[in-house]
Amino acid sequence: MELPGVVVDSARSWFQKFQNRVKGTVCDNEVQDVPSIAMKQKVEVAQQYIENHYKSPMKSLQDRKERCWVLERRLADADVYEENQINVG
Repeated sequence: MELPGVVVDSARSWFQKFQNRVKGTVCDNEVQDVPSIAMKQKVEVAQQYIENHYKSPMKSLQDRKERCWVLERRLADADVYEENQINVG
């Protein structure tokens, strides 16, 4: 648990570092704006991870909805009573 004074001090030091970066010359800013090849690779890897992480659950959810829809259509076509359809689905 951090004490309030410690939080303020750490925020103040972060803000001072940020101000120093902003005060830099235009040439310094231009150099900092160009991402390195390593950083681009890290971004690509992170993007792939995020896409794969969310793509799989979304795909399984879509598959589940499709299976449910097919089951509902089959039950409706088989003239199953609505109460039984609710119990099955």
